[in-house]
Amino acid sequence: MTMPGGLNILAVNSYQKAYEMLEEKAEIYSDRKPEPMAGDLMGWKGNMAFLPYNSDFREGRKLFGQEFGSATTIEKFREQQEIESVYLLQNLLKKPHEWSDITLK
Repeated sequence: MTMPGGLNILAVNSYQKAYEMLEEKAEIYSDRKPEPMAGDLMGWKGNMAFLPYNSDFREGRKLFGQEFGSATTIEKFREQQEIESVYLLQNLLKKPHEWSDITLK
């Protein structure tokens, strides 16, 4: 099916076929279109979200999964997230007009 803007959507009605396409044949089906605005103009070319499906992407996904792949792993970041959230909210209350200048501690 083709959606507005030329986006193609493929509906798969079999778990086995979806698994085959996404896991066993990922090189064929997992690539993404280049994003010139994010990659070239904003300098995010090396960001995993904008990488084509290649060895760099696979290595990044593997490392990301090792670091953030389980709920117990994510728990170790909770305290820092809470600290940064409070810091952000306090600064937004003090200087709401300067929201874009607020940085992390």
